Amino acid sequence: MSRSLMGDTEVLPVKFAQKYLLDSLTDMVYDFLKPCTRYVKRILRSMARRIIADSSALILLAKCSLLETVCDLFDVIVPKAVIIEISSKDLVKNYPDAALIADLTSKGLIKIQSSGKARPPLSLSLHKGEEQALLLAIKLDESILATDDGKAIKAARFFNIPFIITPKIVMELFKLQKISFKKARKSIEKLGKIGRYSPDIIADALISLMEKKDGKADNHKDI
Repeated sequence: MSRSLMGDTEVLPVKFAQKYLLDSLTDMVYDFLKPCTRYVKRILRSMARRIIADSSALILLAKCSLLETVCDLFDVIVPKAVIIEISSKDLVKNYPDAALIADLTSKGLIKIQSSGKARPPLSLSLHKGEEQALLLAIKLDESILATDDGKAIKAARFFNIPFIITPKIVMELFKLQKISFKKARKSIEKLGKIGRYSPDIIADALISLMEKKDGKADNHKDI
């Protein structure tokens, strides 16, 4: 390395000194921001795991014995109107799925949050639960609306709100290896009987499930 001498003191070339200073500052900034970066990533992951569910989604997941699994994996949030619609005292006495929803709510695994008093500017009419769930999805950023209601899906598309239907949730649980292929297939087949889906949606879900099981690329449309 070239150097000049001023008495007993070595003078580093200017370019070397600049590079050394830049590298040192870079290391200092990285060490300072590293904990912040981890924190931001945790926040982003938590926001991506937030589901706003309406009545239809909760009922179908409960009937497929998947609601507890979903609540373990995601933050499930509902407006009060949804709980009133599907887990009143009379319903809890007569329907096991209503009793399960009430139990998960009492344990805090299903969280209740206010959607506010505003109403969405829509020409179509929604049930109160679906309407409040839609408003809550608009209110909470980085959330996804779980619904199987046709009108609610139209409204979600109108407001450009990400949404997911129950067959797709089943697919995601299988993809995350939280349920077996057998459980996923039985759940989708059951949804075909108890849900108001077109035959094409169920057929596409079953085909996509087989492709994921065989490790093939999923070239089918979103469902």
